[in-house]
Amino acid sequence: MHILGSNLPLIYKIAIVGESWGAEEEAQRAPFVGASGYHLTQMLSEAGIHRADCFLTNCFNLRPPGGNDVANLCTDKANGVAELGPVALGKYLCHQYLPELDRLRKELTELRPNICIALGNTAAWAILGSSGISRIRGTVTLGGRIGYSTLKVLPTFHPAAILRDWSLRPVTVLDLAKAKRESEFPEIRRPERIVYIEPSLEDLEWYYEERLRHASIISFDIETSGDQITCIGFAGGAETAIVIPFRDNRRYNQPGYMGSYWATTEAEILAWGFVRRVLSTATPKVAQNGLYDINFLWTRYGIKTRLGLFQMMSQYFCFVHKTRLLGILLRYMVIVQVYLAKMILLHCVRLMLILCVTGQLKRYQIYDPRNHPAPLAPNTQGSGHRQVPNRPRTGGGPHVGLFHP
Repeated sequence: MHILGSNLPLIYKIAIVGESWGAEEEAQRAPFVGASGYHLTQMLSEAGIHRADCFLTNCFNLRPPGGNDVANLCTDKANGVAELGPVALGKYLCHQYLPELDRLRKELTELRPNICIALGNTAAWAILGSSGISRIRGTVTLGGRIGYSTLKVLPTFHPAAILRDWSLRPVTVLDLAKAKRESEFPEIRRPERIVYIEPSLEDLEWYYEERLRHASIISFDIETSGDQITCIGFAGGAETAIVIPFRDNRRYNQPGYMGSYWATTEAEILAWGFVRRVLSTATPKVAQNGLYDINFLWTRYGIKTRLGLFQMMSQYFCFVHKTRLLGILLRYMVIVQVYLAKMILLHCVRLMLILCVTGQLKRYQIYDPRNHPAPLAPNTQGSGHRQVPNRPRTGGGPHVGLFHP
C-alpha cells in the first residue's frame, strides 16, 4: 500500500486542511488535537462524517513563533514571497516557510481526495489563492494554485474562529454536510437549469400550461427599481424558470424608447394580466423576501398574492443570529437536495431558479440559454418547434413608459 509522508494510508475521500499547529499539536506533532480539533470532531460527527475517515493536515506543520498567530510567519511585501499574494492584509509569507506549502501540495497530490475542506483564510489562501472566508465559504470550486487545478475544494470557517464566534457554527456544520455528499465523487457536478429570459406572450402561456398549472408549489421573485418592478420570475419545479421583463435598457438610445421590454402597451397589459393570474391561483407560493414582494405588488400594482411562504422569515426562525441573505442560503444547499429538508425550508432550493436578473445568472451558476443550446418548446401555432429563449418580439413600435395595471 502506498504510504504518505505522514505515514497514513492512501484511502481517504476527504482531506481537511487547517492553518498551523497550536501548543497541543506541537507537543504531539499531530494536527487538530487541541480545543479546535475536539470541536472539529464534534461538528464532523453532526455532519455525518467520521474523523477517522478523513486525512487531517495543516498548511504549516509547525507552531508560529511567539504564539498561534500565522502572521508571525510573515513579513512585508519587499522581503516576503510576493508572488503568492498576501496571507493577510500587508502580510507576505517568509521564504523559509515555503517548504511547508510544498509538503502540503505533495500530500494532497499523492492522496487525491474527492474533496478538500479548507478551514479558514490561511488554508483558502494556500490552496485557492484567495481568502475572505466569509465571502467564499460553502462554495465548491477547484484549487487556484499550481498543483491544485484538479482538486475539488470547499472552504469553510476554522474551528478556532467558531470558538470565538459561536454564531458561525450552524453554517459550518452545514458546509461539512455538503462536503460529505461531495466526497462521493471527485469532479464538480453542476445541475442544468433552464431559465427562459426573453419570453413572448405565447411563451408565457406555454410555460403556464407546461410548468405552472399543475405545479404543487410556485416560487416567485421580483426585482425593483424605485417604485417600479423591472422583472418578475416564476418557477414551478426544480428544472426551469421563466423571467418576465418589464424594463429593457438595451434600447435606451433608440428614438421614442421609454424603458419597456414590451413592444406595445397592449402587450404589457397582457403580461401583467399573466402575472396577476399566476399569483392569484390557489397553488402555494414561495418567496425569498415575501413580505416585501407581496406588499410591493399590492400597494404599487394592486396585485394580490395567495398562500405565501416567506423563506427569509423561515430562515430567521432557524438561524436567528445569521444574516438572511439569499446568497448565504444557497450555500446551504447541495445541488438540488436541501439539508434542511425536515424544516420549513423544504422547498426553498427552488428560489435558486428565480434569480432572474441576467447579471446574477453567472454568479449563481444558473443555466443561461442565451449561451447554451436549450430544449425546444412546442409551437402554440402548431408549426413545428421553436426555441423559447430569445424569440423575436413582434408588434408595434416601442411602448411608451411602464404600465401600472
